[in-house]
Order: sequence, then structure tokens, then C-alpha cells
Amino acid sequence: MTVVETSAPGKLVLVGEYAVLDGGTALSAAVDTRANVRLCPAPSDLCELQINNSGDSFVFSLLPAGIPEWRDKPGHFGSLLEIALQQIIGQSSSVPPPFVATLCTQDFYASNKSGAEVKKGLGSSAALAVALTSALQSYLGQTPDFGVCNSVHRRFQSGKGSGIDVLTSWYGGVVTKQSDNCTASVGQLDWLTGLHVLPVWTGRSASTPAMLDRLGNYREQAPDDYAQQMDKLGTTSAQALACWKAGNPAAFLVQIEAYASLLKELDTAARIGIWSDAHLQLETVAGKSNTIYKPSGAGGGDYGLMYSTDKEGMRELQQQISDAGFESTGLGWTERGMEVGTPAGVS
Repeated sequence: MTVVETSAPGKLVLVGEYAVLDGGTALSAAVDTRANVRLCPAPSDLCELQINNSGDSFVFSLLPAGIPEWRDKPGHFGSLLEIALQQIIGQSSSVPPPFVATLCTQDFYASNKSGAEVKKGLGSSAALAVALTSALQSYLGQTPDFGVCNSVHRRFQSGKGSGIDVLTSWYGGVVTKQSDNCTASVGQLDWLTGLHVLPVWTGRSASTPAMLDRLGNYREQAPDDYAQQMDKLGTTSAQALACWKAGNPAAFLVQIEAYASLLKELDTAARIGIWSDAHLQLETVAGKSNTIYKPSGAGGGDYGLMYSTDKEGMRELQQQISDAGFESTGLGWTERGMEVGTPAGVS
């Protein structure tokens, strides 16, 4: 049986967060932080799940239907593996022989100011769902399939989210998701020449599910206001995408600035917590350098993005960010999407 290694990148949303949850346009880009999975034959008739992040290991047997029978509770990593196995076996009726699965998402975590390890908000669950599902399919001799990966992650997230993170982990590069007459379309784009975007870590992690719950409460309590807010966000993100496609970075920045303001309107109305104190501080830093800033993704914490057409000015801005107590990491953008292979000399 072949040893399989897969990886998939994380992501940051450039524009369209929240709008994409209601059928609007979103633009996302892959980052060079990757989830890694390795599957190899087990030395016995028992399977094993190894978590490199923590050093934990969980032994289990596969029942005839392919359902894991765990000796110890494996936590959320085990839940994701179960869902992936159920999805793949349910569609193909192929049960894998005993295997050892090694998962690593260490680079998706950072230490906060108190020293605790927290998620950085780069879409680790989507990246891992893509890498793990693709590894299992490859291990069974199947061709990895985006639809299966997306279904696995959607079940893992209890149906929440837009899927833009899974798309970005699968394709890599710059990905756009649009909806027209209830039909979603996906596109891959080249980077916008002349645009420079600097990711900044706020130093704290945010709870995306809690923020989405607050958004859902707002939609239930004020449906007309919610619809109006989403319409404005969707229109502006669509205009931003048009500027990107037209190759106009200056016009794109105008739409980003407008989108940031609309996120504040939504935040004030729904009390989601998008614009935390950290994001407001970073917006002030950006403003002093004629740079546009907004949170990326759900907001609250995690990452924010500095946008500019001035490459040299962005380099100088990094020192100002550091002086303000934040970290402009070496996080970079990548064209690499999901990758699968066999280690050299192993079969």
C-alpha cells in the first residue's frame, strides 16, 4: 500500500466577508501556511491517529462499515476523520485497510500576549479537511474530489460558512465566489498588479461561530435591516471584484475603504464584534500612512489587512505596526493549492 502525503493552504479574505454568507461576492487568497497529512499502512490491524501539534496519539479499529471505534476520545481531529471516512465510504463503499494518519496544523497557531497558544484565523479546519479528505481518497486509489472535501468540511462545521475557505485551500492563489440567480460561480484570478496587501496579526484569536450566531440573531430580529446591510456589502464587494478584474488597484482601494465602513455599520447594528479595539488601533496606524485597513474574515481578532499601492511605504509601515505592539508577520501569499504525492523512494 502506498504512503500518501498531502497538504493544503490556509486563506485570508480580501473582501466580501459576511456578504458571501448571503450569496454575495467574495475574494480570497491562499497563504503560505499549510495543513499537512501523511497516511501510511498500519503495522497491525489497528489504525492510529497522530496529532503532531500536541504529540497525542489515538488508536482505533475500523468497523465493517468503516466507522472508527476509538479506545480514547480523539477530540475534534477525530471527529473530522470520522466525517471524512463516512463521506468517502458512503459514496464509494470502499473501506481502507488499517492505516496511520499523521496530521499537522502547527503553523496555524501562535502564542498570544499571555503565552497561550491560539488559532490565528487562517482557515485551519478547511485546509485540514481538504488535505485529510484528499489523503484518504488517494490512499484508496481514488482521485481527490473538491465536492467531497467541501461536503466533509460543511458537515464538520454543522452547515455554517460560505465555503470560500475550502475553495481557496483547494485551488490556491486568488479565488472568487459569486452568486447570480441562486447559482454560485467560482473563478481563479491573477494577483492585481500594483496592489500590496500586508497581513497583520492582532495577537488574539476570535470565535467565528459565536460571531456568526450574533449575525443570525440580527437577521431574525431585524430581517429588513439585515437585508439592506447585506445588499450594500454585496454591491460593494462586487464592485471591488470588477476593479480587480479591470486591473485598477487605485479603484480597488476605494471599494475596500467603502467596504470597511460598511462592516462598521453592520457591526454597530448587529453587535457582532467585528471591529475590536485591536482592529481600530490598526486602522489608526494605517490612516497615518495613507493606507487602507480592514479586518479579514469574521473580525474580532485574528488577522487584519493593510492595503496600498505604495510598496516602499508598506515597508516603512511595518515598523509603525511593530511600534504599536502588533506583528506584521512574514506571512506570504501562495499560488499553491492542495497537493498530493508519495515520498521519494516509498511505495
